[in-house]
Amino acid sequence: SSVVVDAGGRLGGTGVVVGSVTVNSGAAISPGLDGVPGVFTVGSLSLESGSETSFGILGDGDLAGVAGADYGQLRITATDTNIGGTVRLEFGNTTPFANGEVFQLFAFDGGNSVGEFSSVIAAGSGAYSAVSFYRTGAQEWTSTFGTSEQFLRFSELTGRLEVVPEPSTWGMLLAGGAAAGISALRRRRQKMLGM
Repeated sequence: SSVVVDAGGRLGGTGVVVGSVTVNSGAAISPGLDGVPGVFTVGSLSLESGSETSFGILGDGDLAGVAGADYGQLRITATDTNIGGTVRLEFGNTTPFANGEVFQLFAFDGGNSVGEFSSVIAAGSGAYSAVSFYRTGAQEWTSTFGTSEQFLRFSELTGRLEVVPEPSTWGMLLAGGAAAGISALRRRRQKMLGM
């Protein structure tokens, strides 16, 4: 079976559509309902230019959680997915996410994404709702810096949204790791020399 969502319509909730889903210009799809995330599984997916795909993201801190409970996920089981339109990220988290947290918003079980989104926007009332996204490369979007000196990176190819520390934070983490390594090396050398 196939489902076509026309302008003004919204397909949402949880469950499975075994066949194809086409979301036309002016229509929307959302895994979950009324701000409550869910997992919505479809066979093949075509997101037309002018469509919107909306994800609720609720997790806090280092507990970003799991798909369907703490953030929405759109699972596609067939081969190549045609993407277009806007991705809307509805943040509801009260505290910033830990660096390195990953949200698998699109799960491409059967293939890859083909095409490009026209925009990625942040919304909602959460800690990242005020960031702006801009295209930084082929199939990649990056946000302006948000809270806690972090930015967000969204990949159209993998369907993942990642929390990335500001470059200076990486420098501090690497310097801290190097200092810890040198200290351990000194302790090992002193032990070997019987000091």
